[in-house]
Amino acid sequence: MKRILFTRHAKSSHNLKINDHDRPLNSRGLSDAGMMGKRLLEKDIIPEYFISSSAIRAYMTCKIISEKLQNRTTLQLEKKIYDYGYNGVMNLIYRVSD
Repeated sequence: MKRILFTRHAKSSHNLKINDHDRPLNSRGLSDAGMMGKRLLEKDIIPEYFISSSAIRAYMTCKIISEKLQNRTTLQLEKKIYDYGYNGVMNLIYRVSD
């Protein structure tokens, strides 16, 4: 049976000169993502892998969490999450084996 943990990206920049997809995390987001990874490690919650939106802020969040989990989690980028929202997420969930 699948067990799914959803995470939202941490706080991102609101620089209007950058398109939405390319917005990075701001300093608070960088800190919060690290704290989240540390909490997951302390609770021994180590996902087999992350499937992340291709949005820079989402990828950065997953990358930082993965580093705090001592890189024991595989990270996969999926543009479908960003482009197709809910339907993209559901499609990916159905494609992942138990």
